[in-house]
Amino acid sequence: MDGVIRRKKSYFFLLLLIILVLIIPNQSLAANDDEETEVIPLGTESWKLPEHHMIYVQELPTEEDPAQFETKLDRNYPTSAEPLGNVDFGPESNLLFEISSKPATETMNVSSNISVDLYVSLTTGSSAQASLCTGTVTSFDVDVSLGGNGILQDTITSEGVLRHNEIRKYSTEIFDTNLLINEGDSFDLAVAVSHPCAFTRATLWWGGLETTTGIVIQGDLLKPNLTVEVDDNRIPHMKFIPYSPWGMDDYDLSHFDLFVWGPIDEDVYDSNTLDQFIEHFDNPDGNTTVEGNRTALTWVGKIQLNPGHHLLKSCIRSVDMSDWDTSSVSKCPDAEKMSGVSVTFIQSSYRFGVNNPDSEGVSSTMILCVAWFISLIGFIGMSLRGSGIMPWPVMVIMLLMTLALIPWATQIENVGNTFYRENGPVPDFDLLTHSGDSVSLSELLEGKDALVLGVYQIGSPNSQQQYNEFKLMMESEQNIAIAQLATGNNVRLIDLNYHSTIVNGSWPLLIDVGDGDIASQFPTGSGDAILIIDKSGTISWFKPSFAGKDEIIEELDKVGSGGSYNSITSMLGLILIAGIPGIFYGLPNRENKIEEEEENENALFPGSIWFGTIIGGGFGAAIIAFPQIILSLIGLSPGLWWVVELILSIWLIWHGISLIWLKKIPETTYLVQKLYPKLPQLYRQNRGVNSTTRDVELGVFVGWVAWTIYPMFYVQMVTTPILTSIIGIIVGLFTFIASLIFLGLNVLFSRVFGASFGKISNLFGDLSEPYLCRHVGIILIPIGILMVLSSVFHILII
Repeated sequence: MDGVIRRKKSYFFLLLLIILVLIIPNQSLAANDDEETEVIPLGTESWKLPEHHMIYVQELPTEEDPAQFETKLDRNYPTSAEPLGNVDFGPESNLLFEISSKPATETMNVSSNISVDLYVSLTTGSSAQASLCTGTVTSFDVDVSLGGNGILQDTITSEGVLRHNEIRKYSTEIFDTNLLINEGDSFDLAVAVSHPCAFTRATLWWGGLETTTGIVIQGDLLKPNLTVEVDDNRIPHMKFIPYSPWGMDDYDLSHFDLFVWGPIDEDVYDSNTLDQFIEHFDNPDGNTTVEGNRTALTWVGKIQLNPGHHLLKSCIRSVDMSDWDTSSVSKCPDAEKMSGVSVTFIQSSYRFGVNNPDSEGVSSTMILCVAWFISLIGFIGMSLRGSGIMPWPVMVIMLLMTLALIPWATQIENVGNTFYRENGPVPDFDLLTHSGDSVSLSELLEGKDALVLGVYQIGSPNSQQQYNEFKLMMESEQNIAIAQLATGNNVRLIDLNYHSTIVNGSWPLLIDVGDGDIASQFPTGSGDAILIIDKSGTISWFKPSFAGKDEIIEELDKVGSGGSYNSITSMLGLILIAGIPGIFYGLPNRENKIEEEEENENALFPGSIWFGTIIGGGFGAAIIAFPQIILSLIGLSPGLWWVVELILSIWLIWHGISLIWLKKIPETTYLVQKLYPKLPQLYRQNRGVNSTTRDVELGVFVGWVAWTIYPMFYVQMVTTPILTSIIGIIVGLFTFIASLIFLGLNVLFSRVFGASFGKISNLFGDLSEPYLCRHVGIILIPIGILMVLSSVFHILII
C-alpha cells in the first residue's frame, strides 16, 4: 500500500514538473557583447527642406479670358527663359503695381525672415546720360501685407540714379517676423518708384528664370509629413500630408518620388546600395481625408517586404523650386549629372520596421520539445523511487517515441499568435456600417452559402479593385453575400465617404473598430485582402490585396466540399506525424492465449484482424471528432468556437492525466467494455479486449493529432457541406466516414509495423506496457495546456 502511495506522489510531482516547465519563461542566456551596438530607433526621420521659399510676381491668365494675362503673386517657379512681364518707369512714375496672391487654404504659423527681390535695368538712355542726373537716386518703396496687416515696409535705394543696362537684383532688408497665415489670407505686394532723371527710363522685370521678382520667405513655410505603415501582409502603406498654407497646390505631383530601401542593419543610418533598393513610387494610388479635413496622398506597395529595418526616402519638388528631369527611379536627382543646372528639392528619410508574422507569439515547438525531454528525464528519475529503474530498452523506446513526436510539435500554433490559421474561425462581429446601422456576421450569412469579404486599408487603391470585381460577381447566380471592411487605425465614418459614393449601397461598408481589431484576427491581418467565409463562420479561402471575379467564383465552388485548405487525404498523411510515434505505443501486449487447435478450427477470414484494427482506430478517432461536428452544427461557430476549443483542450489534458494516473482513458475503456462483448465471438477469440482497447486508444491519439494540426477539418469538411445543401449532407457524411477510415489506417500502420519484428516486438511490448501509457500522458498534457492558453488568448481578444 505504501508503494502505491509513493508512486502516486511521484506521478503528482511529475505533473507539477510538466506545469513548471511550461510556465517558466524562456530567457536568453547569451552574454552581452563587450561593445553595445547603437540601434537607430524606428520612426527616426530627417528632412532636408529648402532654405527659402518664393512667392513670384507672375503673368497669369485671367479667369474671364484665358488669352488675356494679368500680374499676380504666384507660388509657381517661372518656366520662361525670358521675362514674361515688365513695367516701364521714368521720372513721372510712382506706383508700379499692387498685386495679391491667391488666398491660403490652411492656417499656419511660420517663424521666418522675409524680404523682396526686384530685377531692374535701364531700357532708355545710357550710363553717360544717367551721369547727368548727379545728386539723385532711384528708390523703390516696397510694402508687403498679409491678410490686410503690414509685415514689411522698406525702401530700396540705388547708388545714385540707375545707370546700368544689364538686369540687376535689388533687395529689401531682411525682416524677422512671425507669420500667422490664416485660412483665406492673401499676400499683397505694392511697389512704388522714384526715378528723378529725365534723360533715362528703366524697367522692372519679372516672370523669367533670371528675373524672379517676388517675396522671399526664409523659414519652414512647408511642413510636409510622410509616414509609412506596414500591414500584416508586410505591404507598405505610405501617406503624405501636405502641411502648407496652400495645401497640395504647393507640391508638384509630377516630381514626387518615393523610394523604399531595405532591409538595412539596425545601426546603419542610411544606405544607397542598389542591392537594397526595393520599390519606386511616383503617382499616388489614392487619397484620404485626415485631421483638419486635409487631403492626404496615399501609396500602396506591390512587393512584400522582408522583416527588418527599412527606409522610405522621398524626393519632392515644391512648385516654387527649379525643375529637373526625373531620370532615376532609385534616388533623387544627382546635381553633378544635371549638366550644371541648379537643382533643389525636398529630401527626406523615414525609418520603419517590418515584423515577421511567423515569429509572433511564443514558440510552441520549443516549449513542447523542452517540456517533453525534461519530463522524460523526470519520469525515468522517478522510476528509481518505485520498484527500480525501468529497463533500458524501455528508455530507448520512449526516447525514440519522443524524437518521432517532434514533427507534431512543429505543427502546433504559437501561443499568442493573432492570425495564425489560414482557415480559422472568424469572430461573430457586429460592426457599424457607413449607412449608420450595424450588421453582424451571422446576419450577413443568413440564407447565404458564403460571404465574400473585401478588406482594405483606408486610402488603398485595392478598395476600387475589389469594387470592380464584386460588381461583376453580382451578375453571377452565386448565393452569396458581399461586404467590404475598412480597417486601419481608428477608422472614422468620414474616411468611407468617397468609397461609399462608388459602392452606392450595393453592399454593406463595414467600419473596423480600434486599430483594426477585427481584421487583425484574419490570416491576412489588417492588410488588404479578399476572404471567403463559409456558412460555419470559418475562412474557406483568402488572397491578399484583391482577386479577379473568375478566381473568386472558382473558390466559391469549393465551399460546399470543405474549402480550399482541407483535403480528405490529409488524414492519411498523418502517418508521418502520428503513425510513426504510434508504432511504439502500438507494440503488441499480452493477451490470454487460446489453444492452437481452437485457433485452427476458428480461423478468421484473411484480413479480418486488420479490418477490425481500422474500425477500432476509426472509432477512437470518432470519439474526438464527433463533439466537434455536433458543437458546430448547433451554431457555436462562428463566435464561440474558441470556447469549444477550450473545452476540447481541457478534455485533452484530462486524457493525459488519466493515462498517467490510471494508465487508461476511462471513457474509452468504458465504451470498449460495453461494445466488445457485442463483437462476433470468432473475432473475440482471435482479438482480445486489451488489444482492442489499445486500437481504440491509438485512434484517440491519432484523433487528437488530427485536431491539433487541422482544428477546422470537421467543421469545414463535414459541418459546412451539411449546412449548405441536401447534396452537402451526403458529401459531409461521406467525408466523415472516409476520414475515420483514413485515421484507422494510421492505427493499422502503427500496429502492423510495431508487430513486424515478431518475438522482439512482443518482448518490447511486454517490457514497455507499464510505462508507455504514462509516457503518452506526459506527451499529451503539455499540448493540452498550450491549446488552452491559445484558446484563452483568442477568447480575450475577441
